[in-house]
Amino acid sequence: SVELGPVPPGHEDVGGARFQVGCIGLAVAKDLTGEEWEILPPLVTAVGVNDQTERPHYVFQDGKYYLFTISHKFTYADG
Repeated sequence: SVELGPVPPGHEDVGGARFQVGCIGLAVAKDLTGEEWEILPPLVTAVGVNDQTERPHYVFQDGKYYLFTISHKFTYADG
């Protein structure tokens, strides 16, 4: 079996997608070597909705932050 790790609170199997716990997170390097990182809370979660939030892309424009991501129809939960 695949090791998923900690599952967010409220997770339940709703069918369709395998785990329905996709997210986009952030991490900050603790130093310039990039060997150690501090994991920050996720920016976006898809708990109960989707397995995948691939290729996050940020656009910074006019003092605003825009976040884009892709997914696939087959990675969504039923419903």
